[in-house]
Amino acid sequence: MAEGTQHPITDAGRRMSEAYREARSRGGEGRWLAVSLADGSTTGDIYDSRADAVRHTREDHTAYVCMAPMDMPPAEATAWIDLHRKLWRGGFRFTDPGAPMPIPDLGPMATAPRGARPSGLLLPNRRDRRGGHYSRNWRPKS
Repeated sequence: MAEGTQHPITDAGRRMSEAYREARSRGGEGRWLAVSLADGSTTGDIYDSRADAVRHTREDHTAYVCMAPMDMPPAEATAWIDLHRKLWRGGFRFTDPGAPMPIPDLGPMATAPRGARPSGLLLPNRRDRRGGHYSRNWRPKS
């Protein structure tokens, strides 16, 4: 079991983490990746928007992650997949490009460096003056 998480790291989490890192290395920061909830695999395609990712993805059992400047280790990817599987089983569908994406609070994992864009794992618990979100441990640039 990974330190700081209640989920054992799964093959799906490892697969997603590896795909996320590879996509970020190809200029994916701030762009979207379609992830299969069945096994954490991706096609490797990077999309400019979530709407583009939804439009070009044929599978129905897929969720979408916006790639942040920070890494997504296997433990975090496992937690992300587990959350999205639970949401799927509860009836939430990720295929509506206009629907809001869930952003769960992961406690200490929800910290980011100043100016970082939130990944699909950060909780926007405050709003800055411009209407953007930031976590409890960092502040917007003044």
